[in-house]
Amino acid sequence: MRSKKNLFIISSPLQLLNAMEAIYSFNTSDNILILIYNSSENKTDFHQKTNLLDTDQWEKIIYYDLGKIAKKKRFFQQVRLIKELKKESYTYLFSGDFGTIQQAIMANVSAEKIYLLDDGTASIVIDFLHNPKLVQKLLLLKHEEL
Repeated sequence: MRSKKNLFIISSPLQLLNAMEAIYSFNTSDNILILIYNSSENKTDFHQKTNLLDTDQWEKIIYYDLGKIAKKKRFFQQVRLIKELKKESYTYLFSGDFGTIQQAIMANVSAEKIYLLDDGTASIVIDFLHNPKLVQKLLLLKHEEL
């Protein structure tokens, strides 16, 4: 029987540091990393991430460069990636963000537990999206200002 893998989806250097800490804290092996970056917007970000990478921690690293994928083709590229990821079953899925691709992966792969590797703002955004009373209060405040 094949052992389950662990999937990490990161898009910032701090998220990568959090992922490395999670590997240590959860004592994981068979780790797959999806490194999301945009080479056309920020080359420094990519270099920071690759300088932090310890390739021995990862069974596989998938470099996902948004800058090289035309917006019209991005959906199809995501479908291909998700089909590849669905071939495995995961014990843990760690995501550093809650963006479109991360949500699509979380919705389509089989993982026993999902964790957010928050680098500071993702928790606020997620809480905002899942707190209807807060959204309603903010909309009322905005309406009163007009």
